Formats: sequence, structure tokens, C-alpha cells
Amino acid sequence: VGRQVWARLVDEVPAVESLLPSAGQTGRYGVNGVPIELFEKVLEAADHVGGQDDLGFLAEIAEGMIEKGAHRVFPELPPNPSAEAVVDGFPFLWSRVRRRGRGTVQVREERSARLVIAEQHGASLELSGLFAAMIRTLLRHAAGPRADVSVLKCAALGDDVDTFVARW
Repeated sequence: VGRQVWARLVDEVPAVESLLPSAGQTGRYGVNGVPIELFEKVLEAADHVGGQDDLGFLAEIAEGMIEKGAHRVFPELPPNPSAEAVVDGFPFLWSRVRRRGRGTVQVREERSARLVIAEQHGASLELSGLFAAMIRTLLRHAAGPRADVSVLKCAALGDDVDTFVARW
């Protein structure tokens, strides 16, 4: 099954093979990062090939990334951060995912926060969903399984900003 899924992914996004260590791009990607346009295309194709085109598969991918090791995605994140530290670090965490846009914590209350990403150019629905799921997983590690993140606004769908409501 894995080979068939990979073949379908390569059919949809041939450049995905450049991400493999055997492609010889590891050094370049380690210095400059993976181009966000390629990453977004891979996310979209993965949701299509591996999921049901409903972004649910991307939430599973995000959870798996954080479960495998949040420090691998966000090396600067302290071990076992509190929910408050995740929220306080939201602007920085966004900057580690994408260089476009500015993350801010707009409203902070006890056990909840409104998180906003503004000034995105070329916003991506898939990346927004992946990032929201990553924040949710970090919050669940910190505060328990009832922690959640809701998407209130999405720039990729025509809103002026991405707005997430985090509760823990």
C-alpha cells in the first residue's frame, strides 16, 4: 500500500522526490528550508491521496509530527511546555513554519486565547489547518485531551487574517 500511495503522491507532485535524502538536497534544505510552495503542494496532495480531501488527514499528520517529537519541528521549544508557554510562543512558532505573515496573541483569558496570523501573502488552507492541529496537539500534551483549537477565520478562504481560538 505504501508504494502505491507514494507513487500517487509523486504523480501529483513530482518535486516531492527532491525531499528524499537520496536526492542530494538535504544540505540545501537544511540551510534554506523546504520551499513553502513545495510544502503546500505536498500537503494538498497528501490530503487528496491519503485522506478524503477534507483536511482531516492533515490533522493526523500534524499530530504525528508533534508526537514524534515537537523539538524536531520546533527545536527552540522547551521540553514539556505549559499551555501558556505554547500560547505565548505562538508568534515565534508561526515564524518557524512560514516566513510570510505575523502571528500575534490578540486576546488572552484564563485557559483560552485568540491567536491571529496577519499579513500573509498567498495564504494556504492546508498549511493553516496543519498549523492549527500542531498547536492543538501541543496544548493537549500540556493541558490534557480536552484542549482544542478552533479556526474562526481563514485567509485562504477570503478572510483578512487567520484567527484561531485556543482553549485548554
